[in-house]
Amino acid sequence: NKILSLIIDGMDQKHSRVPHLGSQGSFQKALHQGITGVLVHGVGVTLYRTLETVPKGPDLTIFCIMAEVEKFVSKHGHFPEEIYVQADGGSENANK
Repeated sequence: NKILSLIIDGMDQKHSRVPHLGSQGSFQKALHQGITGVLVHGVGVTLYRTLETVPKGPDLTIFCIMAEVEKFVSKHGHFPEEIYVQADGGSENANK
């Protein structure tokens, strides 16, 4: 009850377009959205859905982390003493 450990990562945009038309290469009016997943060790997974008007980046990552901290406080009645975050998809990890 003292540690919050989580992994956060975003999904490839091509896999989250709606409607998804299977083998068709493109469609006219796609709803572009993003999915950011957060795995909290020992608790479960939360998916955060954003539309194309919400930019991906550090602000979205911090929002997701803070939402998980708020859940921790609601469940345990106090802030975690230690927080471990594994974030993937940062620019320093991009293929060059």
